[in-house]
Amino acid sequence: MEPMSTEPMGTRISKSLRAVMRKRCPACGKGRAFRAWGRFMPACDVCGRTFARLSGSSTGTMQVGSMATVLFAIVAWFVVRAVTDLSLDPALIVTMSASAIFGVWFFPYAKLIWEAVDYVIDSSDEGNQ
Repeated sequence: MEPMSTEPMGTRISKSLRAVMRKRCPACGKGRAFRAWGRFMPACDVCGRTFARLSGSSTGTMQVGSMATVLFAIVAWFVVRAVTDLSLDPALIVTMSASAIFGVWFFPYAKLIWEAVDYVIDSSDEGNQ
């Protein structure tokens, strides 16, 4: 298989997103990205790409996780208000609880989404695929 860096941007994005959904390496789509919940492997065991290779990568992960959690909270709020007849306080408690659980569940995906963004936009990726 040829490296994804020679493929068109759209193909790289779609392959990376499919790999993220399966918690696989965004570069090759085959290697495991995590050794345990939320803990990256040091590198892909198939293609050798180093994960979280930049010191500021946690900032991107926090941004992705925060945006996804806020979007989830907004949607959850409208769903709770539309589907139930809870008053304001119980509806807020349900929404905040569901959002907190979602944020914790989504954390590994936020890390991997940011890793995929790094892979897709980094054109100087030679030797680290």
